[in-house]
Amino acid sequence: MVHSTLAFTPEGVPLGLLAPQVWARDPDDIGKRHRRKQRPISQKESQKWLTSLEAAFNARAECPQTRLVSVGDREADVYDVLAAERPEGVELLIRASWDRCTRTPERYVWATVEAHAVAEQLLLQVPRRGAQPAREAMLALRFCPLTWCPPRHRKREGLSEVVLWAVQVVEVDPPADVTPIEWMLLTTVAVDTVKDSIERVEWYGCRWGIEVWHRILKSGCRIEQRQLETGERWQRCLTLYSVIAWRVFYAVMLARAVPEMPCDVLLEIAEWQALYCAIHHCPTPPESPPTLGEAVRWIAQLGGFVGRRRRDQPGPETVWRGFQHLTIHEGGIIALTGIVGSGKTVLLARLLDQLRNEGEFAVSDSLSFTVPRVNLDALKMALYYDLATEKDGDITMKTERSERALIRVMRRCQKPVVLFVDDGHDLHAQTLRGLKQMIEKTGRRGVRLTILLAGHPRLKHDLRRPSQEETGARATVFDFEGIQGHQRRFITWLLEECAPDVEPSDILAPDALELLAERLVTPLQIQHYLPRMLEQAYRFGEKLVTTTVVNTTLAPDMHALEPTLTRHGYNVKALSELLHIRQPEVRSFLYGQLPPGRTEELHNQLLAAGIPLAGHVSSGSSDLATG
Repeated sequence: MVHSTLAFTPEGVPLGLLAPQVWARDPDDIGKRHRRKQRPISQKESQKWLTSLEAAFNARAECPQTRLVSVGDREADVYDVLAAERPEGVELLIRASWDRCTRTPERYVWATVEAHAVAEQLLLQVPRRGAQPAREAMLALRFCPLTWCPPRHRKREGLSEVVLWAVQVVEVDPPADVTPIEWMLLTTVAVDTVKDSIERVEWYGCRWGIEVWHRILKSGCRIEQRQLETGERWQRCLTLYSVIAWRVFYAVMLARAVPEMPCDVLLEIAEWQALYCAIHHCPTPPESPPTLGEAVRWIAQLGGFVGRRRRDQPGPETVWRGFQHLTIHEGGIIALTGIVGSGKTVLLARLLDQLRNEGEFAVSDSLSFTVPRVNLDALKMALYYDLATEKDGDITMKTERSERALIRVMRRCQKPVVLFVDDGHDLHAQTLRGLKQMIEKTGRRGVRLTILLAGHPRLKHDLRRPSQEETGARATVFDFEGIQGHQRRFITWLLEECAPDVEPSDILAPDALELLAERLVTPLQIQHYLPRMLEQAYRFGEKLVTTTVVNTTLAPDMHALEPTLTRHGYNVKALSELLHIRQPEVRSFLYGQLPPGRTEELHNQLLAAGIPLAGHVSSGSSDLATG
């Protein structure tokens, strides 16, 4: 579980993350909901709101001249939160969830507020949401002070009453097919005028920003699909992606708030210069940076933003795609890694075609069939023959002359150059270092060169090894996880596409579908095994593919140690080089023929190298789960 506290300006610009909280629910606590009233808040998940409030206290101490208002949704409607002692300058604004008792003739919150006359009517532009079109909503505004009574079940604690102000907005005459808008806001900030009440409503509107940030974190950074071995690694990953998601959101909102500010407040020199050249199709950027509004709009254009109308503003989705695209414009080594069958080669081909069709890049790809023997000279030849014309003739193999000829044709393109290399995990370490030097030396001659490598996870681990620190520190690595976490949806979609007139449940039994989604992790595996299961069910005379058919079709050792390592790019030779042992000993390790002590030693070396081996230790002839 993740609970985050984000700081915003009243204009909605995100300033950063204050209190990220991560925890895992205890399975033993399931079914104890009926005892929640007997437990103190420190033993409940509601404690997260007090922790967030404490983060606001700490921020106030660092900014003593700034008033901080902690805004929470209906889940934050907790007595202990609104009754908590707060330092001066820290206030609360929470959307009510419970119709609590009050010291008023009406006795309850909603009745107390609705007893007051409408103070103002507000016109709200409601954007399109799913199938519902955009519309205008008229809202009735009411506000009043009220006094909360403490919870009845805690009467023995002698709790005090809480003085608050309530602000309510309710949609007037909503359409019949939509859920009407209604907010009941409780705040510790005095509300004396209509202007004050409108301001509190606007403050609560800023809370939607954290939902946008979560969407960037989940859909853009795909944090939920990160399959890491330990919770500690996942927390480190969450920390990194939280900052990335914040930067994307910060760019969007800062450009709306101060569009005339120079863009170097957000982008490094290399970033905005590469961005300018990419958008204007020129080799030389200006000396002074463009405005922030222009730069963010250009980034969004790289991500697919059209902006036909001048009032259209880029959104987070096009900006995060644009930032990914900008990485290619900057130049450098980009590694796209994924296990065998995850679809990275298909993605690489689509990206190559897209860049060629856009015409903004000079694109080259290595066509060598013997990938393990591809070296720097072969990649230089691939670049030269894709970029040169017939008048340039053949490239010489003499070192200095070949480099100068290559740089000459690259500069003539007057575009960023991208070299695509598949099966990059088979490149020698010396070749990777040579590619790094090629990028640096061509860059000094005014050429932006990007090497886009696709390969198994072994490529990522190789770039992170101490011996590759010089190259790995300059490489950007993206993990491509394909359909991991979405296997069930993928199988259902595949059946619907192949047999549109038949329900997937008429082909696969529900428990068989769950078993398939658990055992098969890549599109390649599903493509390989699903037709065989249909054939097997036909031979058995079964109308449905059952779990029995699934179990008899799937290879029993498909998730054993050797195939698992192979999917990550580690064959016997690669393991021999990594572990510094002879290949016969590697085979004995894979087949479970080594003594237990030696097996554990090699297993720990692989884990230390970052290779995911959760649940695999060769012992005897089987793979045993480990804690």
